[in-house]
Amino acid sequence: MVTLGPLTNVALAVQKKPEIVGKLSRCVIMGGAPCCEGNVTPAAEYNIWCDPEAARIVASSGLRIELVGWHLCRGEAVLNQADIAHVLSLGTPLAKFAIECNSRAQEAYLEQTG
Repeated sequence: MVTLGPLTNVALAVQKKPEIVGKLSRCVIMGGAPCCEGNVTPAAEYNIWCDPEAARIVASSGLRIELVGWHLCRGEAVLNQADIAHVLSLGTPLAKFAIECNSRAQEAYLEQTG
């Protein structure tokens, strides 16, 4: 399972049906700011900050967790203008949606590259 947002639903699922933990080989979580400034406060990354209780529940659930911190979701991981143009050139509603829903990542890239 790959999570790209707050862990509220995962925590609720684990609490309701603890047996799902044994059915998942791993849980890759995009969250946390272990070695950089967060994106909400200097110490906090949004996905964990938004629902820290859910993060605690998931972390202590027994799931095999791989944490992908905020620092790995920046820099080269952010689409540059050429990448954005390429995706938009596909001309599909899904391509447009993908770019629009990642507009904050675009803004962060532009802030980094000036």
